[in-house]
Amino acid sequence: LALFVFGTLWLWVFLPMIPIGILFVYLLEENGTLGALGAILYMFLSTVAIVGLVVIFLWLARWYFICVGLMFGRTKMAQAKEQEVSARLERLTNNKAEINSS
Repeated sequence: LALFVFGTLWLWVFLPMIPIGILFVYLLEENGTLGALGAILYMFLSTVAIVGLVVIFLWLARWYFICVGLMFGRTKMAQAKEQEVSARLERLTNNKAEINSS
């Protein structure tokens, strides 16, 4: 079931991209009337989108390899990720306790 859980992560990637895609189509269609400003805006947004996709891909690739490793009985990456998440949660709860006690 690990790959099914990994597949649900894609839902969180593609749903927010629908409005961004609609904006890109609008900018492509209206590029003639918006002129140079529309072209510059489209190039900037395209660059940001490509960088964002690379970051998201790298994040999802790590989760994919953790899932595949679990399917084949390799737990080293999953245990490392579990320790990382546990340490982060511990830091967050300690920070919250310090803020509440202040």
